[in-house]
Amino acid sequence: MRSVVQFIFTLSVALLLLGGGLIVGSQVVALVLGRGEWLATVSDTIGPPTFVAASIAGILAFALSYRGGSGHDEDAQEATDATTTGGEPGPRTVEHGAGPDALTPGGSRRPGASPTA
Repeated sequence: MRSVVQFIFTLSVALLLLGGGLIVGSQVVALVLGRGEWLATVSDTIGPPTFVAASIAGILAFALSYRGGSGHDEDAQEATDATTTGGEPGPRTVEHGAGPDALTPGGSRRPGASPTA
């Protein structure tokens, strides 16, 4: 099911980009040639299908992100794990009321820092 939704999303994005490009390109040509009636014709013929494709893409983008996205959260977690295990400073944890200098990057208390509750 997810692959079908992903395919429809990709197709709708491609169609909206193609339609948008056609609208803008046709309007540029109409302006250069001085054909005002082409501006209305292009908007009336290419506009509605392009706007429908944009709406479908927007709704499906929301649905795909709501149902877990494409695994970017897992990639971010792997990057965090690689950073923290590779000797780089990891995320800082701060206790309530503790100043930023009270904790080391790993979350342990610096020597001489007084605990504040």
